Amino acid sequence: SQDVYLKVCEPQNRNTMTANYFSCSSMSAHFLYVKVINGTQIIAADLSNSSDPYVSISHGGTVKKTQHVSNSLTPVWNESFVIPVASLDEPVIFQVFDDDTFGTDDSLGAVQVNLNKLRPGHETVKLLKLYGGEHGSNIQAALALHTQKAKADATAQVAASAATTVTGNASAGGWMSSLISKVQNFGNEQDEDNTEELQNIELGAKTTTANFLGAVDANFGVITVALYLCSSAEEAESYQMKKHQEKAQLTVRLIGGRNLLATDFSHRPCSDPYVTLSVGGQRNESRALKNTIHPDWNEFFEFNNLQHGDRLVISAFDNDRAGHDDPLGEGILDISSLPVGEELFCLVRLLGGGGGENAQTLIHDKLHPLSADIASYSAEAAIGGASGKVAAKVFQMLPASEEENENKGTIGLGLMLHQPLGDQEATPAARGGPSSNLTYNEDQESDFEAVGRPL
Repeated sequence: SQDVYLKVCEPQNRNTMTANYFSCSSMSAHFLYVKVINGTQIIAADLSNSSDPYVSISHGGTVKKTQHVSNSLTPVWNESFVIPVASLDEPVIFQVFDDDTFGTDDSLGAVQVNLNKLRPGHETVKLLKLYGGEHGSNIQAALALHTQKAKADATAQVAASAATTVTGNASAGGWMSSLISKVQNFGNEQDEDNTEELQNIELGAKTTTANFLGAVDANFGVITVALYLCSSAEEAESYQMKKHQEKAQLTVRLIGGRNLLATDFSHRPCSDPYVTLSVGGQRNESRALKNTIHPDWNEFFEFNNLQHGDRLVISAFDNDRAGHDDPLGEGILDISSLPVGEELFCLVRLLGGGGGENAQTLIHDKLHPLSADIASYSAEAAIGGASGKVAAKVFQMLPASEEENENKGTIGLGLMLHQPLGDQEATPAARGGPSSNLTYNEDQESDFEAVGRPL
């Protein structure tokens, strides 16, 4: 199995704060301290199947940029800025770009944060899901997009044909085709009341000027930022992120999750997610948050008597009060490399997880026996015409690769070791099972070998 190991975050530009302080307007009533920490699942925009990502932060005519990180889809920036606040009603926009030496920098997604939801004097660490973005120079990704559509078309055709053959009813074939089409678009519709989500989708579309290779259909990129609203530039300039009080050997900050599996059938993808954290024979669990795949927990947990070699297991579940809790995926972290006295932030990619009532999974399972028939449908037949002939050749040219992890979920954590790890025998890592006594909160807007990937 492959473990997630922590990467120590070091600032890339120690002069950033001073340089930004002198550019702040003394006329602003508020100043925003922003720390761009790290990212994961960033879009691959280059031929090398990677990117050189940096983050642009804009508000009220002020634009700040991090340094770019070369050849990384899991960048660590760890850079801080001070931004004069023009208006609390004007959002701060975070946009990730691929640094391109010879052309225009490709957009890798954008997201906005509404400042009127921040409390002055209150530190906020938040996961930001990216929206929009383009493939840039990644030809393979663009070709894969076309082949996925060809496979989807073939799936719908085969399902309709099979339903008609089995039932002898042509209307059954039409119904199955319609159902498959709905399932393939599952999650594209949004709750009308979720205005922030709609605003970010619109922002993603507006900030993407796709080149001839086209835009990304679904962006699973996530970045971690820290925000602190100050009353003066001096306060923002001197601000340091707060350290946890020493109450235990290890403090784990559960920030939130993004792009979690949707286990409940609805016009909008949703789950009631909670997380269990297990290490050193100890187990803690979060609250369950209702109807979301982008939860913000902001909870802290404490662990003691930990040894070198102990591993932290992160298990996500959907709380199902009418049945068994569905697994949403797992990740694992080796805590041996944690320094003492410094909080490190990491983004854990989940693997595995069940489907629950997720229509996509259910339909996929039902169609599995038809896979041989689906494979017999060539791209040429599915698409047709000259484009079909090209796509058929593309199928033959695409290189073989490892099976893709269908779970795109990410969990954000902050870990702070207050006391050194012991030298006794480590406790075998154990997955956290579903809760039997869960705290439920309605206020929120696999195999164990499947573990997180390295940062």
